[in-house]
Amino acid sequence: MKLIGIGNNYQGREGGAMRATLLADSALVHSNKPVFLPYDNANYVLRTCLVARIGRLGKHIGRRWASRYVDAVAAGFTMQADNYEAGDPRGNSFDGAVMTGQFVSAEGIDIDNITIATSVNGTECSRMSTSLMTIGTLDLVSELSKSFTLKMGDLIFTSWGEKDITPMIGDTFTASLCIAGGEHLENLRIRIK
Repeated sequence: MKLIGIGNNYQGREGGAMRATLLADSALVHSNKPVFLPYDNANYVLRTCLVARIGRLGKHIGRRWASRYVDAVAAGFTMQADNYEAGDPRGNSFDGAVMTGQFVSAEGIDIDNITIATSVNGTECSRMSTSLMTIGTLDLVSELSKSFTLKMGDLIFTSWGEKDITPMIGDTFTASLCIAGGEHLENLRIRIK
């Protein structure tokens, strides 16, 4: 299983061109599990993202076929330490650096029109739409498959959050998915320790 983190993928976000980074599989934490901040005197930022799970083997996937390769989506968070250069795996591939909620089937969902609401300690702090990503999820699947084979279970963290949130020990972060104008359903809950 590959974890693929995408950076600078939100309209209006500064910091250079979009980039993809392979993350250590130990960086993954699932919903309702604690996330421990490393004790290295770094400041951390948390960003909301959509996580797309690959459901079949594919290479050189054409854009019009990409939806066949994403079998489920979830809300996610990525965490970055500020004391490393952008793209340095030590800054975004440490244990607990990426978090994912419960996956829901992508069948019949417009993946590029999902809203995710993020709350800290019960107070909503951001609400964003995947329609504002610079490169949509299905385009990402197509582009990434040109470089390497995508396999069942691979996760793409489409880091598109425009707002950086500073996690503090004791905080509880939640993210809710709203698909095609429906109700927001809590999909991810993480406590920082």
